[in-house]
Amino acid sequence: MRRRSAALFVPVLLLWPTADFGPSDMLTVPAILAAETCTGFACPELAGHVWQVPSGIGSEEESSDSIDADGDGVPDDRDQCVGAIPGASGADATGCPTDFDPYAKLSFQDDKQRRWYRRFWTGDCDNLSFFTCLPGRPYWYDVLKRALANVPAGDLGRLTNRLWSLGRLIGYEWAKENDIRRIDTDDLQVWSGALTTASDLDRTIDRIKAEAMEKLSAPTGIGGADGNLDQS
Repeated sequence: MRRRSAALFVPVLLLWPTADFGPSDMLTVPAILAAETCTGFACPELAGHVWQVPSGIGSEEESSDSIDADGDGVPDDRDQCVGAIPGASGADATGCPTDFDPYAKLSFQDDKQRRWYRRFWTGDCDNLSFFTCLPGRPYWYDVLKRALANVPAGDLGRLTNRLWSLGRLIGYEWAKENDIRRIDTDDLQVWSGALTTASDLDRTIDRIKAEAMEKLSAPTGIGGADGNLDQS
C-alpha cells in the first residue's frame, strides 16, 4: 500500500490523479479557466482533458520574408515559445503550443505511479485506495487556472506552457513510491501556494523549477522517463 502523509487528507493540500490516460487525455485552457470547484472527471469542462490555449492572440499578418527557424508559422522575432515540451502540439500566434498531452514520452514504473500522476493533474482518485487518496481540489489543472487568472492575453500561451512543463517535471517524480520519490506533498503545497499568489509568475516558476531540479539531483530515487523532463 502506498503510504501518503496524513496531510493528504486536508482539502486545501495538493493531491492528484489516477486511471489510465491516452492520446485523448490532452488539456484546454478556456475550460480550465472556467472551472471552479468541480472534481476530476466530474467536471464537464475537463472531459477528455484537453488543454488548449485561447486562439486569436496576436493574429496580425506577418511579412513573407520573416524568418521562422522552427517552422511553427510564427516569425522568430515574435516567437515566445521556441521549440516545444514533449506532448505539446499546435501553435498560437505567439508561437506557443495550444494543446498538451501530459503523458507523452513518459514511461511509468507501474500502474500505481501512473494513477498517482493522474491524481496530480486531475484530482481523480480512481483505482487508488480510499485510505491513501482524497479526490478533489487542489490539483495541477486547478493550480494552472488560478495562476493564469490575471495573466495578460499576450503572455498566456507562454506561461501556460511553462506551467505544463513544470507540472510534468514535478508530478512525475511526486507520483513515485514514497521511499524513492524526491518531491513530496509538502513541496507541492508550498509551490502551489506560491504559484497561485505570485505577483511575478515568471520569477516564481524559475524559483520553483530550480528548487525541483535541486531535489531531483539528490542521490535517491530512480528514473523512468523517456526523454528529458526538464523542458520549459
